[in-house]
Amino acid sequence: MSLNYLVKSCLFLCMSLISFNLFGNFSEETSCFSCPSQGWSTEFRVAYFIPKSKRLKKIYSKNLVDYQLELSKEIYPNYSVWLDVDYLTKKGHSQPFHDSTRICLVPIGLGLNYRFWCCNGWSAYAGAGANYTYLNIHDHSDYVKEHTSKWDFGGTLKLGIKKVFCNGITLDFFCDYFLQKFHFSKHSKCSSSEHYSSCYIEHTDLNANGLKVGIGIGYFF
Repeated sequence: MSLNYLVKSCLFLCMSLISFNLFGNFSEETSCFSCPSQGWSTEFRVAYFIPKSKRLKKIYSKNLVDYQLELSKEIYPNYSVWLDVDYLTKKGHSQPFHDSTRICLVPIGLGLNYRFWCCNGWSAYAGAGANYTYLNIHDHSDYVKEHTSKWDFGGTLKLGIKKVFCNGITLDFFCDYFLQKFHFSKHSKCSSSEHYSSCYIEHTDLNANGLKVGIGIGYFF
């Protein structure tokens, strides 16, 4: 699935939902468009991930898509706690030998959002949280370790605009900044047997910082 197709599909779905809700709620009282009271919210989000690292861009390209599932609960007027799980995977080619490689990132985040503006069902929010992220790299190369897995701590900064419709459906236009680095040893390892010997290099530190820009569709209850 291409990135352009994904973006067009999301935009079409969002415009369909907005049109349906506008016509379906035309006769509703305006009070239903007030800021939502305390409650739970679930949301599926899709984001375009722009990594900061030039190395990451060269190996896995700039077209990275991040999928997110988020659960949030308003604990106090304008303050809500969120828990989310992200999933990103991408094939690429190592530098400079162009061997096949695949990266997989699964951040698990917990944090707090603050809603600083609300009008007619629209609201703007900012937030921050901590991540515990799983990294898996699968390399098809004779020079690096084939499977590399690691957990490490990071963080997320959030900024977005959300629309809550009368039937509970939500649209979320967001921009997140992902703060995540993985530290590895920088020495080589060798193994040998009677008929075989090999050496490979441990992965160097990986900077996975980057910007996530996307849209979410959810339900408030």
